Amino acid sequence: MIILKKLINKLKESLVKVDETSLSKISHYFEEFNIASQEDVPAIELKNLNIDFGETLAVDNVSFKIPEGKLVTLLGPSGSGKTTTLNAIAGLLTVTSGKILFKGKDVTDFTPQKRKIGFVFQNYALYPHLSVYANIAFPLKNDYNWQFKTFLKREKARNEIRILYLEKIGASKEEIVELRNAFSKWELISEDLPHKLNKEYARLVESYEKAHTEFKLAGVHETSKISLLTKNVLKTNEKLRKDSKEKLARITEKYDSDLKNNLLRTNLKEAEILKNIPSKYIKYESLAHDKISERTKELNLFAAELMSVNLDELILKDRKLVVKLEEKVLKLLTRYKFIEKQKEIIDEYAILKKEKQATYNLAKKEFSTTLKSDRDYNELKKDALTLPLIAKKHFYALVSLMENKYKLKEMMQKERKGEISSILNDEEKVKLKEFSKDNISLKKAIHNEVMEVANRVEIVKILQKKPTRLSGGQQQRVSIARAIVKKPEILLMDEPLSNLDAKLRISTRQWIREIQQSLGITTVFVTHDQEEAMSISDIIVCMSTAKVQQLGSPLDLYNKPKNQFVARFLGMPEMGLFPSELKNGKLYVAGVAMKNISISEKSNSSLNVGVRSEDYIIKKSTDKYMFEGEVIVQENFGKESKLVVKIENVGRINFLLDNSENYKVGDSIYFDLPIHKLHIFDAASEERISYEFSK
Repeated sequence: MIILKKLINKLKESLVKVDETSLSKISHYFEEFNIASQEDVPAIELKNLNIDFGETLAVDNVSFKIPEGKLVTLLGPSGSGKTTTLNAIAGLLTVTSGKILFKGKDVTDFTPQKRKIGFVFQNYALYPHLSVYANIAFPLKNDYNWQFKTFLKREKARNEIRILYLEKIGASKEEIVELRNAFSKWELISEDLPHKLNKEYARLVESYEKAHTEFKLAGVHETSKISLLTKNVLKTNEKLRKDSKEKLARITEKYDSDLKNNLLRTNLKEAEILKNIPSKYIKYESLAHDKISERTKELNLFAAELMSVNLDELILKDRKLVVKLEEKVLKLLTRYKFIEKQKEIIDEYAILKKEKQATYNLAKKEFSTTLKSDRDYNELKKDALTLPLIAKKHFYALVSLMENKYKLKEMMQKERKGEISSILNDEEKVKLKEFSKDNISLKKAIHNEVMEVANRVEIVKILQKKPTRLSGGQQQRVSIARAIVKKPEILLMDEPLSNLDAKLRISTRQWIREIQQSLGITTVFVTHDQEEAMSISDIIVCMSTAKVQQLGSPLDLYNKPKNQFVARFLGMPEMGLFPSELKNGKLYVAGVAMKNISISEKSNSSLNVGVRSEDYIIKKSTDKYMFEGEVIVQENFGKESKLVVKIENVGRINFLLDNSENYKVGDSIYFDLPIHKLHIFDAASEERISYEFSK
């Protein structure tokens, strides 16, 4: 496929012509892209991102920016939307609404291939039949864009070598600048012009994509409503079955008890209601919609009649039959109600889908017309196809002109053969050697990249092994090596350490941090482990219930949590919360008045006061203290101990103390709250409230 693409490009190149108009356009784009590259924009930006799966809103209006070169962790419990957000950044799923920008460029509708990312999955996804070396080399052998970049890198090195000699044999500064500029234009145009075209296409397709998404979502929401209805019916039927079973057991138990204690009535009879039961009460019939409502009324009346039967008057067999018949009638009633409700949903969405399809068809037609008629887009499309080839052709024409003018090839050939001595000085020879490192074949370039990344991740010794012969930690390193070998601008990692044991997890996360910092790759890391997030992140995005709860540095989130969720989710052991209230401007924590604290934002209200487990001020029984509790759990970690303390009117609270404090289960513990380190939250909204204290 790559070879075919190269052949097609060769053919196109032979057909294009270099003219002044084209060169003028290339210069115009070159200036535009140079200005854009100097702008300080975030590496990744999410704007009002929503992802709706029908039954659940997986990502709810998420917005944040990720600076270039930072390691950002999406942290949250299961179901918080962190992996869904990562998959949206990767382009693995379609967003319902919102924008995803990479360095200011809209990539919302780009495929993963066009986003130029590296991805490390939770499960390592290595090819078991290939060696470690082949696994790492695989993306390089199959990526046309990487191979083109490598080709440009080689051509740049050759051009710099060419310039070294041209400068020595009399080429003017103007000629050298012209040659360098011609290459720079070819390089920048080849990279940024297709991206500009993709961005323009994304702008044009926006309305069509939105209409298409809304049309699809109408169907998804219809299916999800019917699915939810079906689940509720199944739950109802299961409950009817259980209730019936329990009722039968109670009937049998009561009958046996009454029989044993001579409490049974002497004139037990058969149930009249069981004689000649119409089949419509026990068998499902396919009815017209207007008849279903009538049937449900009949079944409701019959069910009520069954429930009113006095079972104590019946023989045991008929008592059981009445209960079983009641279950059957109620299940049949549930089925007819399900059909009624299902019909309502289908009718409701039939109108909505018709409207959305009409909007979608119109948007599709308009988009198709726009693609053909939009002059700016079509001109840009033509430019993206031809200008990179023209820039290349112009560069090589200039090279040919310079080489012929100064007989460069003949001179370099004589030097290689030793017919003349080198015209370069020692400093220039060092530069030549440096440039020559990039003047290599594609095969050599692939080998160099594999070996470089293998050295970085310390897996050189296992390059010839198959993945099945590697440990979990080794497989993870190979997976990361394969993700970073192309030197992606963005690296995405979805819980990459979850399959490793505790000790290996710690060493691997430190190693990931070192690799990320040394390469300077913008990295998005997903985890539910708050200790992991705190240890390696520049920025943490804490998520819950599909929303971003707080964004900031690890210490920002730890020391100033925005709400109770963040406060309790971050920190081990979990932060303790004391029920409190604000009365007449005074703060009472679990009934104890707090002096020297003022809260100006609130009047009388219920609050929760949080304290980190390591911040309590431990007192002796002979001292003046605020609170007393009983130690009910003690865990020794070596240098420190975790205590679970039961406090009256508060409940269980975690303490983290160094082992100079020797507490045992059953001991009393006396303590004060640190008034300068309190975390105060509104009990209703759970949002943080600021306060002031005086010593």
